[in-house]
Amino acid sequence: AGTGAGTLANQVRFSVGNGPKDIASVDLDGDGDDDLAVSVYDLDRVDLLPNAGNLLTDYVGPAGDYSQLLTNGDGSYTRRYKDGTEVHFESRGFHTSTVDRNGNITSYQYNGQDRLSSVTDPAGLVTSFSYTGGYLQQITLPDGRSTQFNHDSNGDLVSVILPDSHSRQFGYDGQHRMTRETDENGEQKVRLYDELGAIQEVTLADGTFRQFNNSLSVGWTDVGATGTITNPAPLYRADDAISIMVDGESRSTSYTSGALGNFTGVTDPAGLTTTIERDADGNPLQTTLPSGASFLGSYDANGNLLSYTDQTVGGTTSFSYEPIFNQITTITDPFSQVTNFSYDGAGNLTGITTPLNRTVTFGYDSRGLLTSMVDPLGTTTGYTYNSAGLLTELSQGSGAAARTATMTYTGAGYLATLTDPLSRLFSYDYDTMGRLLSENLPGGRTISYSYDNAGNLASLTPPGRPAHTFSYNEINLLSRYTAPAVTGGGSNQTSYNYNFAQQLTQLTRPDGIAILYDYDTAGRLSQVTTPLGNYGYSYDPGSGQLANQSDPTDGGLAYSYNGELLSQVTWSGPVSGFVGYGYDAAARVSTLDINGQSFSFSYDADSMLTGAGALSLSYDPGSGLLDGTSLGTVSDSYSFNPFAELSSYVASAGGSPVLAVSYVRDALGRIIEKTETVNGVTTVYGYGYDPAGRLWQVTVDGLLQATYTYDTNGNRLNNGASYDAQDRLLTFDGASYSYTANGELTSRNDGGQLTSYTYDVMGNLRSVTLPDGTVISYEIDAADRRIGRRVNGALTQGFLYGDQLNPVAELDGAGNVISRFIYGSQGNVPAYMIRGGQSYRLISDHLGSVRLVINTSNGAIIQQLNYDAWGNVVQDTNPGFQPFAYAGGLYDAATGLTRFGARDYDAEVGRWTAKDPILFLGGHSNLYVYADNNILNVHDISGQSPFYGNYLGPGNYGYAAIPIDAIDAAARKHDIAYDMAGANGLLGTFFNLDVAGADLILARDAALSLGNNCGIEGELWAGGAMILFGFTGLYKSNINTLVSAANLAVNSLGQAVARLATALDPASWIPDNGPTDEYEYPYNPWRL
Repeated sequence: AGTGAGTLANQVRFSVGNGPKDIASVDLDGDGDDDLAVSVYDLDRVDLLPNAGNLLTDYVGPAGDYSQLLTNGDGSYTRRYKDGTEVHFESRGFHTSTVDRNGNITSYQYNGQDRLSSVTDPAGLVTSFSYTGGYLQQITLPDGRSTQFNHDSNGDLVSVILPDSHSRQFGYDGQHRMTRETDENGEQKVRLYDELGAIQEVTLADGTFRQFNNSLSVGWTDVGATGTITNPAPLYRADDAISIMVDGESRSTSYTSGALGNFTGVTDPAGLTTTIERDADGNPLQTTLPSGASFLGSYDANGNLLSYTDQTVGGTTSFSYEPIFNQITTITDPFSQVTNFSYDGAGNLTGITTPLNRTVTFGYDSRGLLTSMVDPLGTTTGYTYNSAGLLTELSQGSGAAARTATMTYTGAGYLATLTDPLSRLFSYDYDTMGRLLSENLPGGRTISYSYDNAGNLASLTPPGRPAHTFSYNEINLLSRYTAPAVTGGGSNQTSYNYNFAQQLTQLTRPDGIAILYDYDTAGRLSQVTTPLGNYGYSYDPGSGQLANQSDPTDGGLAYSYNGELLSQVTWSGPVSGFVGYGYDAAARVSTLDINGQSFSFSYDADSMLTGAGALSLSYDPGSGLLDGTSLGTVSDSYSFNPFAELSSYVASAGGSPVLAVSYVRDALGRIIEKTETVNGVTTVYGYGYDPAGRLWQVTVDGLLQATYTYDTNGNRLNNGASYDAQDRLLTFDGASYSYTANGELTSRNDGGQLTSYTYDVMGNLRSVTLPDGTVISYEIDAADRRIGRRVNGALTQGFLYGDQLNPVAELDGAGNVISRFIYGSQGNVPAYMIRGGQSYRLISDHLGSVRLVINTSNGAIIQQLNYDAWGNVVQDTNPGFQPFAYAGGLYDAATGLTRFGARDYDAEVGRWTAKDPILFLGGHSNLYVYADNNILNVHDISGQSPFYGNYLGPGNYGYAAIPIDAIDAAARKHDIAYDMAGANGLLGTFFNLDVAGADLILARDAALSLGNNCGIEGELWAGGAMILFGFTGLYKSNINTLVSAANLAVNSLGQAVARLATALDPASWIPDNGPTDEYEYPYNPWRL
């Protein structure tokens, strides 16, 4: 590259950014001073066209840039983006303001030296900038917090002092390139550069390294001319530049990029390549994965995605847009069903109409903030904001039944208080960096947090308990978790070790047992070594997809695929069988093959599940809520209140009601009264809650049945219960309990009657020895699912699964399928089963607890179950006829335990038998409490996360409430994380309108991939662009407050559709800055 001054006709070329830039020094505006003109090579070019006055009058945007640059009459410029955002520049090119399509202005002010002095946001809040010696010295936020910047005599930034007084230090080489970075903990990162200034190697504080062979180094070739400073020889970019990233384990990933710098190919360390064909603007036209799956996209002149085709299933989804703001107006699914979207004059979404004419409407204030949403039930949710645009009131419904929550904020804009519809107060405290220090919760409870200098969570102190502490290694990966010390508890530390690529290699439990993790040359998990034996993983050499898993007991799992879609899972070993999947053109599950017997699934125009095997489902024409189901002589019906909460349910056999339930709810949506009629016998249950939201009292027909009390961290105190500092139950009703150092229950001694428990190191309950010496043991497959039960060594029961949580077949001890299970209206419990050639309808309550099993041919009740409030089975007229009980869990009558995903629930004591395997990521300050002790309204089917809301509706996930970290995040941010990472092969993306709650969901082709499916029809919920029914209940006892998610959907549709195009583009899978910067490997060992 040259260093001399060029002219417009003979420019000096520099390699800068993703493409070469031609630099010319020329007096463009006639003021006597040279100006710097930059044009970008080839398709990525800015053409400067001087007129007679040498003033810029036209702008030709680079390929893929759909904005317009307009010259104003006063010599200023306006850049208008296709979404209506306008960026204004004064005549010298200084950015003066940004105006969104609602007219909200962010303005930029400059001092006499033309340096940015302040930024004023649309609410009038000012961030200011100050300088010393021409260098930035301080940035001061509107609330007065400031960050300081120090420079050396060369002008290099040498330190940044944060508002909490901690600092980061920087060092440079003679060319002003940052070579050293020291974080707040004093840990240092060192960088080396190639001859063009691109990062070549990074050495981290722990001594590990990463290497980069940057595309700008590899992709430039000298055409042979010598050149001089005044007439430099150009360097031309190769058509395909290759960048290579080498991790600390010497594993290489290469990236091929085209003329615009967009990736056209990615080859992983296993040598498997994904290819991307692009148009002239860089939009991906076809993406082909190593599996052979191929995805096609087409675009209009503004770069909007017009169609998306998944060639595996052959379905095409198409889109249309309005011309002013490029907002999506229609989505046409592969079956020609059209969803319509309408907007106001500012481009704000005002309505969604489904193919079956169900509607959701929205209203806004002058700032474009969502002020109202009317759902298909006609219920209005209102939103009120302060001058800063922060949500201050959320109200749903009208009149005396309205539910209202109010919020206040700190000067920095963090949530300070939340008052829920029952006037319970939540308050929050923060440090100067905005990190949460304490949650002050109803019932006099406080959860406290502290952090190390680098901002890592250092401790979490539950209410009334000692602190749990966390330590990190030199590069801020978790290295040690320390639970509170307990008397006689031995070690209380869990430690974590990593390889040079920051992958977990060893986890050492408090009992000293180590779990070892090995990886193949491609960086994929290949083996897990445990005391029980080894877990093995192998991959298809052509596609890279997981092909086989083996477990320590000689069991195996084999996977087959159709492109990226899982087509079959086969079990081998003590329990054997297979489950297969077929898909329709929208990549929804259309057939389910359970060990040779196939079941079909059908959907209506709104993509609602209408048929699941022989089960028929129907929906309310207006709201889309589930009306009822029918199978043979058995039918049921549902009614909902204006908040889309279940208000009544009736199940009938042969036309006669066999179960009728009605619910009365409080302002948080919690059940306070239940009237239930079973076989003609009516019982009225009443429920009360303490200020913390925990079940307090139960009445039956007006008589007090039970009262429950708790300590400040949610441990139930009835029946002489006592607990240690780690919240482990020590005594209950005369029985004593003991645990491993890792927190798993090992024994229960009740007056000399000893029950013993053993667990594997993955947290699975392996065996229970009863007081009479009977040994109940369990077979666990390689995916950590309970697939078999033995009694004194003899196999008596087996299971095959349709996903990670739900069994679809029960086997006898000889391996014969005795029952097949089909899921329909509820996602955690089957709708019916086939046993001995006969269909039986499973009638369940709102939690999924099985109440009746009915022969669909003659209406006979084959099994009746009843439970107390905590899920104890108090009636079972036909034990063992089917395996599901409380909340749809797998019930073992011999042990009294119910299996939910990762853990076992003991209903007698109302808690788990082991710690949450993901620790506090489950959202609890107590690692043993089940469902926040709010058990009438919440259940936990995974053993890791409580579920709030009605668990009803097609797709198995209708009417769900969304937990978010803070109410203001929902009010102000419309960007949603769609989990577009390609690591799991979850690529094919399309929109689908699920009106079970008028939910606009982002569905994914590979939703069933390796047990990650959410719902039998294979729709993977993406957490965003959802319009949800129902007041979502501000009753969760921490800052993860549940609020209406409607505002998460507004204005996100365009972003979501853009994500569809991104799904075709593996560039979106690459970590930030791709191979040109350090790839920080995010890894959470708790989730392994």
